[in-house]
Amino acid sequence: MDYRGLYSCSFFHESFEQLFRPDDHETWVRSFVVILLIAFGTYAQRIVNARERAEESTRHAHAELDQISQTGADGMCVVDKGFNVLRANKALFDFALSHIEVYAS
Repeated sequence: MDYRGLYSCSFFHESFEQLFRPDDHETWVRSFVVILLIAFGTYAQRIVNARERAEESTRHAHAELDQISQTGADGMCVVDKGFNVLRANKALFDFALSHIEVYAS
């Protein structure tokens, strides 16, 4: 099969010329698109970094508060507006169990 006629077709010649040797306007548009992609990538990475820092800060604060409540010698609990206990430490459970045993006997 002879492919010489296919490569001499003006469509392929124009396509390759436009792809590999763009005119001034096409070069400007391609440069603008590349700049936009770089700017968007930078902006997206900043957002991701800020969210990761906020997540790490929240995780650290939660661990610190959990450590304070669990190692405290006094009984502590967190209640919501409806007076439902959301969280309590071991000292409060030990205190409650000792009083339940006293009243149960």
